[in-house]
Amino acid sequence: MEGCPLFPPNNIWNVLVDRLPVHPDSAAYVNTIGKDDPVHPDFDSGTWEGGPIGIPYTTVPGDQPLKTVTFDYADESDSGRAGWAIGSLPAANLLILNP
Repeated sequence: MEGCPLFPPNNIWNVLVDRLPVHPDSAAYVNTIGKDDPVHPDFDSGTWEGGPIGIPYTTVPGDQPLKTVTFDYADESDSGRAGWAIGSLPAANLLILNP
């Protein structure tokens, strides 16, 4: 994301999983998710029936003025002030990284 490190280099999220041993319950996890089900993460771009598809994102400069963000589900959100450049338009998902 624009050169912003999400986690420190030694964080578990930065471990290459192909170098880890397979968990003993791996087959059960895969079967629960759906072994033969297709994966559709929806990272596409473009349009479908005239509307945008995928997970759009906007980047702003580091000196973007901060704005107050209102959450519909406060118990599932981390509140604060953010550099949000979309004006007053509502967003279903909002991910803000401020290194």
